[in-house]
Amino acid sequence: MQETMTRRDFIKVAGTSSTLVIGSCFFGTSLFTTAVAAPRVDIQGLFTTQRLNNGVEMPIFGFGAYSTALGEDKIKNTQAVLEALKIGYKHISVFETEEVIGNALMQSGIPRDEIFLSLQLDNKITTEDDFIVAFNESLAKLKTNYVDLLTIFFPPIDTINNDIFNQKVNLWQTLEKLYKEKRVKAIGVTNLNRDLFEQFLPECEIRPMVNQLVLNPYNYDDRLVETSFNRKMQVATFVPFGSGKDLIYEPTITKIAQKYNKTASQVILRWNLQKGYITFASSADVNVIKEYSEVFNFMLDAKDMKAISKLKGTQKSK
Repeated sequence: MQETMTRRDFIKVAGTSSTLVIGSCFFGTSLFTTAVAAPRVDIQGLFTTQRLNNGVEMPIFGFGAYSTALGEDKIKNTQAVLEALKIGYKHISVFETEEVIGNALMQSGIPRDEIFLSLQLDNKITTEDDFIVAFNESLAKLKTNYVDLLTIFFPPIDTINNDIFNQKVNLWQTLEKLYKEKRVKAIGVTNLNRDLFEQFLPECEIRPMVNQLVLNPYNYDDRLVETSFNRKMQVATFVPFGSGKDLIYEPTITKIAQKYNKTASQVILRWNLQKGYITFASSADVNVIKEYSEVFNFMLDAKDMKAISKLKGTQKSK
């Protein structure tokens, strides 16, 4: 039996000083191959999951089907999602692409319960009525009667006043209602800053199950990640490559990629996974989608994890 590990020990191991236990890559007979709940990670393949605080299994790697990443060509986008499903992606993160995802799921023939759908609605929604209307419209476009994860977005901490905070609390209560109605299997937050934890969490009847954050080698906060874990929230990154393409051409990354005979993108994704982040990667290019999925047959050693982690805060200003 493998030894247990504290959250604090995990942060040290994942970021600097040791290696993570990696299982051999295989696919079992069940839908997902379950990993031990965070912060322990057993990265095996596209089927690997993390257990949320309500017992739901969330795949640790997914396809980010975002309108900003896919563009406006719905036919091309549908083919991209179909390719992701064909490759074996079991987690699709949806933002303003519900119609494309719904069509792809129907065309794929894959049973709905074999795909984990994460949904975030328009960040500008401020009332319960508008939220419910938008949610119902999204379900219709997705051609489903539930989503697996529904999140609400928090703007930067320095822009949040009392009115905005109260709006977010009211929206969270709406998520709780949808959860109780079993129209969503899990609920979470996006960009919940550590400074807001003590103010927001007491307002929650149901604790958030996931905290989605901007996390990548240039920009991460181990204290925020650890605080999320300590409050029983899994952590996800929806911006694994940062802004622009600086990380892809970062000399440290390209050198490490050569060592493992991998691309820079694969190394970056692997770093995110080994840090314990549920990770989404986005592209409309079917070849790139396949490239992104091939991150389970190698492991970055402690020295390389540390070298990549040292890139924090070094991105050149535009």
